Parts: sequence; C-alpha cells; structure tokens
Amino acid sequence: MGLSALKNSKIIQWGVIAAVIALGYFWYASSDAGPLLSIPQAPSPASQEILLTLGNLRQIVLDPSLFEDPIFTSLVDSSTSIPQESVGRRNPFAPIGR
Repeated sequence: MGLSALKNSKIIQWGVIAAVIALGYFWYASSDAGPLLSIPQAPSPASQEILLTLGNLRQIVLDPSLFEDPIFTSLVDSSTSIPQESVGRRNPFAPIGR
C-alpha cells in the first residue's frame, strides 16, 4: 500500500465520520420537532370579546351630513407645529472625534 492510497483511505474515513455526525445531528434535530398534529384550542373569553366588539364596530354607519353641520365646520385646528431638530451623529457608536 503506497502513501497515496493511505491518504485516500484517511480522507474516506474522515468523510464517513463527518457523514455519520451530520446524519446523527439531522436525526436528533428532527426528533425534537414536536407533535405533527396539534389540537386547536378553544378561543379565550378575551379574544371572543374582541371579536364581538369588532363585529359591533362594523355595523356603525356615519352620517355624512355631520361634516356639513355648522358646529363641525366652525371647529378650529389648534395643533402646534413641531420644530425641526438637528440630526445627531451619523454613527452614534463610532468613537467621539471621528
């Protein structure tokens, strides 16, 4: 048996060992996947209440004449504008002075 055949033998042995380890890992990882089928749980009372409220909200109809009412049209926007602020450093994690 020559040196070349010995090198090929070692490469094949390491390949087989790596394949066995990989197959073992995939087999072990797939066995922890849990049950294939799950039984759906009954909805909680809180989720049922939310669904009931959403159903009630869908039944609300706005009368468009509300927007033509003099009281609505007399409303004034009292919001304030937000002044533009200067932006900080380009990279806040960079050392100071760069």
